[in-house]
Amino acid sequence: MELKPRELEKLTPSEFQLYLQGYQQREEGKMRQKAWMLAHQLSSWTGKRITVDKLLPRPKRDDVRTSASFANREERQAYIKELLERQRRREEED
Repeated sequence: MELKPRELEKLTPSEFQLYLQGYQQREEGKMRQKAWMLAHQLSSWTGKRITVDKLLPRPKRDDVRTSASFANREERQAYIKELLERQRRREEED
């Protein structure tokens, strides 16, 4: 993320979250640009229509919430417990 330790120390958690979201969006944009170029090359070689979404589908973020979307601390803690429980169940299934 190209943050120096001093810069990281000065960020508040909410500023760091915004910084991280921006970084992730930039990286996703770079990956989609590469997928676009590859899709055009593959389409010309194979004669089939290949799209960026077929090569690099967008992640589903239906259950992801930001800290601002919680009414209170208890609701946020319940959500975290629910996520941890889901993760535990997935690990048991594997």
